[in-house]
Amino acid sequence: MKCTTEMPASVITTLTYLVKHDAKPYVHTEALTAESDPHYFAEQEEREVTIHNGRPLVDSLSLDKQRFELHRRDTVVDDLYDDYRGGKRLLMTRSRP
Repeated sequence: MKCTTEMPASVITTLTYLVKHDAKPYVHTEALTAESDPHYFAEQEEREVTIHNGRPLVDSLSLDKQRFELHRRDTVVDDLYDDYRGGKRLLMTRSRP
């Protein structure tokens, strides 16, 4: 994948959602099954969605009005397109403010 600083206004992609049912969904992961693929106990549905670049709106978004905020977080990773660094797999994490 080519690294670029140009960002599109939006992208169209497919996201997987859980279909709402009375029973609560759950998943058996590698820690439980010792298999690399997780086992989902829920009906899943793929939907094509448009994801818009919210960066131009960063100063106008608020939890009170849009129920959404964007926060800039610096990274120590030099190349976000490289899954491996120093022979170790990088894990994606959510940062909390």
